[in-house]
Amino acid sequence: MELVYQKFKLHIEFEREFKFNSYPIFMFRSILGKELRKLSCLFENRECKECELNESCNYSLLFETPVDKKNSFLSGRDSISHPIIVYTDVKNRESRRSLVLEITMIGEGSIKLFPYIKLSFLKAGEIGIGKERVKYNITDVVSDEILKFSFFPDSEDLLERKKVFINIKTPIRLKIKGKLLSDITYLQLMQAIFRRLKLLIAFYGDYNESEVENFLTQRDSFIEENILDKNIDKTLHWLELYRYSAHQKRKMKLGGVVGSIILDGEFNSFELSLLEFASIFNLGKNISFGLGNISFI
Repeated sequence: MELVYQKFKLHIEFEREFKFNSYPIFMFRSILGKELRKLSCLFENRECKECELNESCNYSLLFETPVDKKNSFLSGRDSISHPIIVYTDVKNRESRRSLVLEITMIGEGSIKLFPYIKLSFLKAGEIGIGKERVKYNITDVVSDEILKFSFFPDSEDLLERKKVFINIKTPIRLKIKGKLLSDITYLQLMQAIFRRLKLLIAFYGDYNESEVENFLTQRDSFIEENILDKNIDKTLHWLELYRYSAHQKRKMKLGGVVGSIILDGEFNSFELSLLEFASIFNLGKNISFGLGNISFI
């Protein structure tokens, strides 16, 4: 099973020091959506779901991401996880003269749309951002090569004793029975990674049915045999974030769990590859806003 992706880094320089009075990732995500829709949409007042062009429109593909309700992986759902992740390490209330904005594009079709992403941010820079309309320039664009994340679960893999540090950099929003979790166990974390891996592989990756079936079988035995056999030290807390939705015309809460998890025990490459996957593609809800960003060593 393989998943193609590419990371782009936009080096942004403001005309003067700019203070972020709202969460920077949310601001840039909203800017991108607004400008990309201007570039792409032929029908300003038409909802994407009602538009006959929604399966070919660049804005719709990246920010609505429609699928047939009869799809075999999410039957009944008419949209899926967006193939774009926006991230910057700038903090709320922080002032910057420059920053690096990281864009992750998932799947070959999405990668081809990056020029529209760049143009959208250029347009926004010409207009200016924030209440004071502070302008900016994109001074450089750095991109990695197109990469492939390959995942081949193997239950016979040898175990390695080690200590793993997981850093949750932006809030993880996980729901169980419709309720957001204010604390996350390692088991719940890994289950969330499994779900995201399955969906991204299914809609943006390269796989065959037997591999998926084998993967699901491996998942159950893996959880029972390995995940619970760890010494775990957690330092987690809830971080509340707010975003104003122009579409819904209201302020939305987008808080989640942040902090660190230290694991000491036996790991195989199957488990470590899942953590690597999460460090690239995030996990939980509202990922396109940069949430669920983790790193591990």
